[in-house]
Amino acid sequence: MAETHGHEHHEHGGHEPHHEEHRHEHDEIIIHIDHKKYPVREHRMAGSQIRTVAKPPISADYDLFLETRGPGDDRKIGDTEEVHMRDGESFYSVLRQINPGAHDATA
Repeated sequence: MAETHGHEHHEHGGHEPHHEEHRHEHDEIIIHIDHKKYPVREHRMAGSQIRTVAKPPISADYDLFLETRGPGDDRKIGDTEEVHMRDGESFYSVLRQINPGAHDATA
């Protein structure tokens, strides 16, 4: 008599979600804003939407930048600019105007 085993692996050619490049619009991805992780489900977001994901939200006093991979300048994201979101994308905020003549807290 032949004995059958409950485990048969026929996963050749199957999907490997952690290597999958094309994600569905409802899949959650993780983005980073100012070194903090945030889950999002939208895969296209305007700069103003990205600002509200951060906790606390990024105020209008700050510019929002997308870190670019490799050499080159990071990309400044305007409030109406749409960004195609990818898992692991990193954004950061920088004070919009640095005024050297402003009050200095150090005495």
